[in-house]
Amino acid sequence: MKKGKNSRKVDDISAYIDEYAQTNLILDQLDNHQFIHNKTLPQAVEQLEIEMITSALYGNNRTQAAKELGISRELLYYKIRKYSIKVDK
Repeated sequence: MKKGKNSRKVDDISAYIDEYAQTNLILDQLDNHQFIHNKTLPQAVEQLEIEMITSALYGNNRTQAAKELGISRELLYYKIRKYSIKVDK
C-alpha cells in the first residue's frame, strides 16, 4: 500500500498525542507535588530527571531515548551512571 501525505498526517497526530499525554502526566505529577513536596530544587530536578530518563528508556533503545529527551547519547549515558539507573543490556 502506498503511503500518501494523509498517512504522514496520521503519524504526526499520533506523535503529538503521545507527546501531549507524556506532558500532561508530568504536569499532573507536578500539580500533585510528587516531585517537589518537601524537597529542595536540586532534589526535585534530580527526581524529575530520573523519572523522565526511566520512562524514555522503556524499550531499552538508548539512542531513541536520548532523542526523545532532547539530549545527546553521551549526556544520557552520563546521567544513567550518575543516578545509577538500571538498564537491561
